[in-house]
Amino acid sequence: MKIHAKTTQNSKKINPPPLGESYARQWSTWFQNLGVMAAKINQTLPNQFMNASQELLKLSQNHGYQSVLQLSYQAAININFDPISFSLSSARTPRQLVLRWTSCLELQSHNRLIASGKKFSHPKYRAWYNYFIEQISSEEIVIRPFLSPLANMSCFGPAVLGGVACALFDLQAVEIWVHPPNSPSYKLNLQSTLVFNPLLARNFTPDSEILIKGTPLIHLREKNLAAMQDLTHLISDRELLSRITSLPKSQDGGHLPMPFAARHIGISTRSLSRRLTNLNTGYATLIRHIRFRDTCIALTFDEHTIDDIAWYQGYSDRHHLSREFKLLGGFTPSKYRDVLHSNT
Repeated sequence: MKIHAKTTQNSKKINPPPLGESYARQWSTWFQNLGVMAAKINQTLPNQFMNASQELLKLSQNHGYQSVLQLSYQAAININFDPISFSLSSARTPRQLVLRWTSCLELQSHNRLIASGKKFSHPKYRAWYNYFIEQISSEEIVIRPFLSPLANMSCFGPAVLGGVACALFDLQAVEIWVHPPNSPSYKLNLQSTLVFNPLLARNFTPDSEILIKGTPLIHLREKNLAAMQDLTHLISDRELLSRITSLPKSQDGGHLPMPFAARHIGISTRSLSRRLTNLNTGYATLIRHIRFRDTCIALTFDEHTIDDIAWYQGYSDRHHLSREFKLLGGFTPSKYRDVLHSNT
């Protein structure tokens, strides 16, 4: 079934998140889960849990910012699909990772300032997206989480982003070094059990640099394809999600209408609608995100034109695809394709 532009008119009446609906929903869910993990360490009772930010602030106050970095590294295994995470996780080489991340940040630099709600300027790194991650050599990559406007929305934000960044690398083949601005550098062991070292915790500050050192070369962590495409932040019922995502395409491209989908799954339309409602979503919303994810994946291949992708994914035309892509991804499909091919 082709989904025409008129079906998304309601979504255009509401200002979408600056970085796209897909990014906002995935990271909102992940951050909430990170807060729950922090609450367990803080020994916060379930009825006393306020929000993720308070728990992470409490964790940083009790155990230092390094504890937030360590916890974020551990939680990064549960990052689901959004276009930026997919572009980084699917990078084949450290150089491609650096180029893709830099391209994403430059492309979204204005929107990230809007999302952070404040004007951001660093006296040393004015074009901050060019310095956030740099490959110094084949053996060294430096990451400066404090340059991210979104990370700077909180005192613990750079530590959260630093932990997520470290999770992109194979820690069996690299060493992680922390460079605080006013303290000696030290090696960080993120693969050990979460044990808080009070001495090192005091040394790690929000404006610390993180150095990835290869032994001898830098290697990225091997990614599971299914994990990179996971949409369980939208619907927690994995079995139902799997059955919906594996539905056959309709004859004119796109996804089946809900009555036909329910028939393929083996339940009534009403039952399918009720199950999705109980999971705080709807069939149209879920299909919209599945279509967007599949479009992002299709853009990794050069042989598919935007028109071909639009037809096969069930959009009315390339212009409809572009409008939806901006709403969900925060940029156009052609710009996203440029990011995915930032490998030279």
